Amino acid sequence: MIPCMVFSLLYILLFGNISQPIQQTLYDMLNGAGHMWFLPMLFWCFVGVWVIEKLRLKPRWVLPLLLATSLVSFLPLPFRMGIALYYMVFFYVGYILQKEDVSLDRFYTLKHCLAATAAFLVLFPTLTLLKADLGSLIGVGYLVDNQLVIKSIVISLSKLMQIIYASVGLLMLLAWVGYAEGKRKKSLSQWIIRFGNLCMGVYLLQQFILKGLYNHTALPEILGCYWLPWVGFVIALIGSVCISHLLVKTKAGRFLIG
Repeated sequence: MIPCMVFSLLYILLFGNISQPIQQTLYDMLNGAGHMWFLPMLFWCFVGVWVIEKLRLKPRWVLPLLLATSLVSFLPLPFRMGIALYYMVFFYVGYILQKEDVSLDRFYTLKHCLAATAAFLVLFPTLTLLKADLGSLIGVGYLVDNQLVIKSIVISLSKLMQIIYASVGLLMLLAWVGYAEGKRKKSLSQWIIRFGNLCMGVYLLQQFILKGLYNHTALPEILGCYWLPWVGFVIALIGSVCISHLLVKTKAGRFLIG
């Protein structure tokens, strides 16, 4: 939460409304301004797992409960608690796999990789289009405001579709990474490990660079809509890596992103 507040304040000063009331600024700092929404969401996931462990709840009861709460993650809860309801089920599954030392080696085969990829390539576009159709029902007014229950059901169905294709996508990536790791003969290069240690800083800094490039330079007019995303990606990646590398050499930088 400390990096969230520090970088949110910087984000507001650079790109936000600096004339807004101080209480709004304080709320935005805790809520996560811009892309910092991820940090309070992650904070609540850690708090959620801590509560679950303190209550000694079994995973067979927790997982259905978290799946149910993820379907109502559209609720306008403060400090990103609503978004945390969606991500909590993924967070908890990863936590249990690590805590129980569950071996997934038998799934790291080419057959499982191809099957997961095929499933994702079918489910992702199909469910995305269905989600868009459901969203259009609300957008064009077929479901009016007084049909609150029906609207909630439709939005929950959209969330369920998102959870399905997101889960399959995660399984696909996990299978391919596990398969590649099983085939790897050499030890992991140290530069990859050092690069991975900068990922927090890259996440925090990349959007500052992109917003600066897109909104405060002539780059969009020079490059056009086709080249701009790619050039912006390269500049943001290199820039955020370099700045993060310099930051972690300082005590304050290591505290915030190290």
